[in-house]
Amino acid sequence: MPHPIQAVSLPGGQAFQIHAAAGARLVCLGGRAHVRPSPQWVAEHLLAPRLELGEGDELRIDGSGWLRIEAREPAELILIAPPPGALRLAASALAGAARRLLGGKRRTAGQAA
Repeated sequence: MPHPIQAVSLPGGQAFQIHAAAGARLVCLGGRAHVRPSPQWVAEHLLAPRLELGEGDELRIDGSGWLRIEAREPAELILIAPPPGALRLAASALAGAARRLLGGKRRTAGQAA
């Protein structure tokens, strides 16, 4: 089982790929990053949106797959794995508290910036 919280620290201009399970949350703690979730088929079209996350922004991952994270400037992010059953509510509260504390936006992987 992967660690429930993974920290990602990237210098500006660097890219990183990480696997995320459905229901995971990616929270930007500082800096700016572009995130490309795994492509998805929508109405016979393959979509691969590129989302921008800034400090305090959160991205909920709808489907399991690889994320490509590109730091536009030095960026600090955390990936919170979806917990089993009863712990899911606590993880959602943790991600929400981090977002509110940092004043960010909440999105899902299918929403554009």
